[in-house]
Amino acid sequence: MCNAIAKSHIGVNSYANELSSKKEEALMDNCIGIDISKASINVHISKNSTDMEVENSLKGFKILRSKLKKIYKKDIDDNIFIFEPTGSYSEALRKYCFQQKIKCFIINPKQFSNYVP
Repeated sequence: MCNAIAKSHIGVNSYANELSSKKEEALMDNCIGIDISKASINVHISKNSTDMEVENSLKGFKILRSKLKKIYKKDIDDNIFIFEPTGSYSEALRKYCFQQKIKCFIINPKQFSNYVP
């Protein structure tokens, strides 16, 4: 009896870990890594491992958003933009995210480097 309970408990834990792993994977798929410079932004789209470059301007942000809508379809609202603050270069993107209600994390480079293996 105890063996059966232990095995079923292990099965439940395994299933919970699998669900947790799938949630983490789904979350990572929604992360959009962005490197900002004066003239352009380099973008990494996790879901399909695509890299692209667009102009650091409203026009470029709209092109990026359009591309993301094609990739993510109805899940577009789950996107999370992640970028480092680069002073005035990142300010336009931050404002665009706010206006479009796009979730974004602006990460201090020092904090970010703590997670790099």
